[in-house]
Amino acid sequence: MREIDRIVLHHSGRGVFGMLEFPIFTNLMHKNKYHFLVERDGKVYNGRPIEIPGEHTDAYDPHSVGICLIGNLNKRVPTEKQNRVLINLVSGICQEFHLSPSDIYGHRELEQTICPGRNVNLDEIRGQVEETLFVDSLPVIF
Repeated sequence: MREIDRIVLHHSGRGVFGMLEFPIFTNLMHKNKYHFLVERDGKVYNGRPIEIPGEHTDAYDPHSVGICLIGNLNKRVPTEKQNRVLINLVSGICQEFHLSPSDIYGHRELEQTICPGRNVNLDEIRGQVEETLFVDSLPVIF
């Protein structure tokens, strides 16, 4: 397994994969540069196997997990379902690879771009992931 030291968030900048015809969709998934895609309705698609580096943030690809939020998040905000699923997905990846919320980046924080969109609040996402990780770490008392 490769060493993972960060999660990089992106947006597709356009439409919804669920609206594509199946042959077009499967072709896109086969060539996918990301490890996960999150639709506006909250559905998660597995992209590239996590063992294979993505092709989403040049110099950071070898040690990162790429997640793409579907939609143009310069024009729209992520939906409640999309955001909730993203937080759960990112929290799970953080637990699996022993990452912290400070290891979560927007594409724009690593390269010259506005991705993952003007309407994605990265500090809010990090805060929600931190809350989720904290709650999951609390001991169960009977």
